[in-house]
Amino acid sequence: MAFIIQWVTEIVIFLLLAMVIDFLLPSGQMQKYARLAISLILVLIFLNPLFRLFNTDVNQLIQTQAQTFSTEIVKEEALKKSVETKKSEIQATQDAYILEQMVVQMKSQAEEKLAQDFSAEIMDITFLFKDEVKDLEHLETVQVSLKEVETVESIENIDIDLDKPAQEKDEQTKEAIVSYLAELWQLDQDRITIQWEGANE
Repeated sequence: MAFIIQWVTEIVIFLLLAMVIDFLLPSGQMQKYARLAISLILVLIFLNPLFRLFNTDVNQLIQTQAQTFSTEIVKEEALKKSVETKKSEIQATQDAYILEQMVVQMKSQAEEKLAQDFSAEIMDITFLFKDEVKDLEHLETVQVSLKEVETVESIENIDIDLDKPAQEKDEQTKEAIVSYLAELWQLDQDRITIQWEGANE
């Protein structure tokens, strides 16, 4: 808008000057040449916007467009990264919730038989995965923390063996628990490890 105002102002000023020059020049051959020159200059002033358009620096225009394009690419990449980060966070939250539900379900499945047959209670279940990918295909180890529970039968049938430490658990009982849990949870026995609460294993 400022360019158009400047352009019209130049035309008006030049026309006023041309009128003054035409009035001051004596009539004759000189006046004809002066009028021709004034007309040519007026045509050039009218064509000034076209000259400015063609005088545009092409390299600068290309550079500006390239910078705009690069900026858009950077913005798009940043948006993609942001979306991927959000997806990863949502996936991690879902994985944590699924694992938590699995622990609850696995405890529920095993608690009755463990209490009856082995006088044991599951305190915690921890999953260890390969390559930090938390799915069953990459499951490496299931660590089960057990605590001994006292039942009426176990109190009545107390066996004291002075050759064994007080907290040491019978290896056969441990193997039987691992075998039972592996069958119940449909896992390989070598993927299940048992840790008795208070034991130094």
